Parts: sequence; structure tokens; C-alpha cells
Amino acid sequence: MLSNKHTILLTVPTDTDPLGIKPKKRTVGTCPCGREVTIQFDDTECECGRYYNLFGQELVPPSQREYEGDDE
Repeated sequence: MLSNKHTILLTVPTDTDPLGIKPKKRTVGTCPCGREVTIQFDDTECECGRYYNLFGQELVPPSQREYEGDDE
């Protein structure tokens, strides 16, 4: 899990806004490896290989996830 979490306001592109951008709150925190990670989208990867969701919780890497419909 990320430590030192805080929220920042970023502008993200959008097709529905006349100006083409929309302000969004995003989480920033420190990964256990020491790098600062900005969570812009769900499933954000740190340079060390850890994955985080929009709330800064660590996720299992995609290669280790089971998806519905997998026949393995």
C-alpha cells in the first residue's frame, strides 16, 4: 500500500467537456520502493513493478490475475 498518500487535482482529457479537459482528483503516495507514484488511472504501475488502484491499494500483477472466462 502507498504511504504518505494525499490528493491532488489534475486536468484530464475528455470528449464530453466543451473545453476538452476536466479536473479530477488523483492520489499521490510513496511506494515501498521509495518512488512517488501518481495514480492517474486504475491499475497504475510503479517503476518497481507494483500495481495500485485509484485508492493507492496494492494490486496483484496482471500476470497473476484470474479473469472470468479463462479456461486455464
